[in-house]
Amino acid sequence: MTAMSPALKYRRLRAPTAHGAVLVDPPLADVKDLVRSNEILRDRCEYDCQGRSLHEIAATARRELIQQAVAYTSSYRNTPPLEFSSRVFLTGHQPELFHAGVWSKNFASARLAQELNAVAICFLIDSDPLRRAVISVPTGSIDRPRVQQIAYDRNHEGVPYEERSCFDQSLFQSFGDRVTRAISPLVTDPLINQYWPLATEAILRHQRIGLSIAQARHQFEGRWGLQSLEIPWSIVCDSEPFLWFVAHLLAHFPRFWNCYNTSLNDYRCIHRLRNRAQPMPDLVHQDEWLEAPFWIWTDTSPLRRRVFVRDHAGQLQLTDRQKVHVELPLSVDDSAEKALEKLVTLRSLGIKLRPRALITTLFARLVLSDLFVHGIGGAKYDQLTDQLISVFFGLQPPAFLTLSATLWLPVEAPIVEDEDFRRVDHQLRELQYHPENHIDFDEALDSQAEEKANRWIESKQLWIAKQLPRGSRRGRHQAICRANAKLQPYVAEKRTLLERERTKLAVNRKTIKILTSREYAFCLFPENFLRNHLL
Repeated sequence: MTAMSPALKYRRLRAPTAHGAVLVDPPLADVKDLVRSNEILRDRCEYDCQGRSLHEIAATARRELIQQAVAYTSSYRNTPPLEFSSRVFLTGHQPELFHAGVWSKNFASARLAQELNAVAICFLIDSDPLRRAVISVPTGSIDRPRVQQIAYDRNHEGVPYEERSCFDQSLFQSFGDRVTRAISPLVTDPLINQYWPLATEAILRHQRIGLSIAQARHQFEGRWGLQSLEIPWSIVCDSEPFLWFVAHLLAHFPRFWNCYNTSLNDYRCIHRLRNRAQPMPDLVHQDEWLEAPFWIWTDTSPLRRRVFVRDHAGQLQLTDRQKVHVELPLSVDDSAEKALEKLVTLRSLGIKLRPRALITTLFARLVLSDLFVHGIGGAKYDQLTDQLISVFFGLQPPAFLTLSATLWLPVEAPIVEDEDFRRVDHQLRELQYHPENHIDFDEALDSQAEEKANRWIESKQLWIAKQLPRGSRRGRHQAICRANAKLQPYVAEKRTLLERERTKLAVNRKTIKILTSREYAFCLFPENFLRNHLL
C-alpha cells in the first residue's frame, strides 16, 4: 500500500428501515464543497495515459458524453434545455424495474445538478445480464397477503441487456394488465397503468427489453419535471476516450492486475470477509494469461465471457480462450494510437469489450463526472475503486455521494413490535417455570383439585428452601421440574391463550414483512404517492 493510499476502513451502510427514510452520505449540505474539491483534483491532475493527459481525455470524454446522451435521449423524449456546463453529475443502474429507493438517485442527482449548474446523466448499465424477467407483486388481502411472481418475458439467462430482445411479445404486452389485477386488492391505481403502455410502444421501436423499460421510466421523469439525460453504458464503451483509457490499463496490465488483487485482499481484511468471492473474485492467473476485469462476447454468441491478457512477442494479446483472439500493438512506453485503431474496429467485427463493475465506476468517477451518486451496493464496493485510483494512478480519489431511500406501498399494515414477542415469550416462560404464581384459585376448582395443587406448590417450596451440599442438588432439580409439570394443567387455559396470541403475532409479522418490503418495483406505487415522495 503506497503512501498516497487511502486508509481502508469499515463502512457500515444499511438501507433505512422506516418508510420515507433516506440515507445520504455525506449530507446534502456538503455536496457543493465536495464537487468543488473534485474539480480541483481534476484541474491539477497531470497524469499521463500513453501520451495523453488524463485531463485531456476527461475533457474530450465529457463533451462526447453530453452529445451522445442528448442524441440518445432525444430519440424518445424531449431533451431538457441545456446551458453549457463543464460539470457532469452521474448516476447509474441496470435498465430494470428497480425499487423506488433506487429511483430516488435519479431525482437527487437531477435536483443537485439544477442547483449547482451541472448536467445530470444516468447510465443504463446494459453490460449486465437480465437474470430473471419477473417482478414480485403483493396480492391477496391485507389480512392474508402473499407475493406473486409475474413475468414480462420468458427467461433467457446470461444475455446482457445490450443484446436482450423480447422473446414473447404477448407476455410483454399483457404484463401491465396482469400486474394491475394482482395488486388491485391492495393498490387501486398503480403507476404501471400509465407506465406500461409507454414501455410497449418502446419495445416496438427497437425490441430491446432494457431500453424499453428505461425509456418509459425516463419519459415519466420528464413529465414530472426532471431535467436529465440518459445513455446506455455500451455507447460510452465504444467511444474513443474510453478505449484509450482501456489501452492505458492494458499497457500496464501486470501492475494493474497486482493492484486489483491486492486491493481486494485489503478490503476483505478490513471487512472481515472470508469468502474469496466477496465482494468479487480475484483476477486469476492461468498459464501465461492474466484475467482482466472485462467481459467479451460477439454478436453471434452474446453470452458474457471472461477476458485474458498476455504479452507475446511484442504484442498484447486479448482472448476469451475460446473463439475471440485480438492482438494489440501496445507496450508500457508506446502511444495508444495504434492500439486504439484496433480497439475501435472490434465493434465492426461484432466483438463487444465491456468493463466489469470496478472499471465502470473508476472511469465514471475519475474521467466523466464531478459527482457520482451511488446506491448502497455500489458505495460498499467502491472503496475498492478508491484504493485502485490511489495505488495504481497515484491520485487522490474523487469523492462520491451515497443515497438511497425506503418507500412502502401505501397499505395499512398491522403493527407488531419486538416488545410484543418478548412480553408473550416471558409470560410463557413464567407459566413453565413458575406456574404456582399464575394459578387462579378463585376459579371453580373443586376441593380435591385445589388440594392437589397446594400439595405440589408446598413440595416445590420445600425443595427450593433446602440447603444441599454440592453433588446432591440434582434430586432437588428433578423434584422441582416434576412439581412444575404437575401444575401445568392448572395454567393450561392461560397457555393456550398466550400461544394463540403468539401465533397471531407471527402471522401479523409475516404480513408486515410482505406489505412493508422496500424491494417492490416503482411501477407498483400510485403515481401521486411517488411524486410526493421522490420530488
